[in-house]
Amino acid sequence: MQITETKKLIRQLRKGNVSAFNLIFENYHRKVYNFCLQLLKKQEDAEEVTQEVFVALWQNRERMTLNTSLSTYIYSIARNQIYHIYRKSFYLVIQLL
Repeated sequence: MQITETKKLIRQLRKGNVSAFNLIFENYHRKVYNFCLQLLKKQEDAEEVTQEVFVALWQNRERMTLNTSLSTYIYSIARNQIYHIYRKSFYLVIQLL
């Protein structure tokens, strides 16, 4: 995706344009899923995190700026969701000890 195209998509997404969201989803869904699967190693966890990424993208769309790199923003959400899963797992292990 070109920079001007991405900025246009972000602008439309911020306004609540579902078509813009769908286009972003189509372009990034598989990439985000593969990223999550590579780190989480479980298909179910990767699917769940991928879904959470796009829910968070939609819910926080108004906070995005035109200077935001869309891919960086999306992968940051994924990374943070994965960290959250690791933290939860870590605390569960600690509680079992």
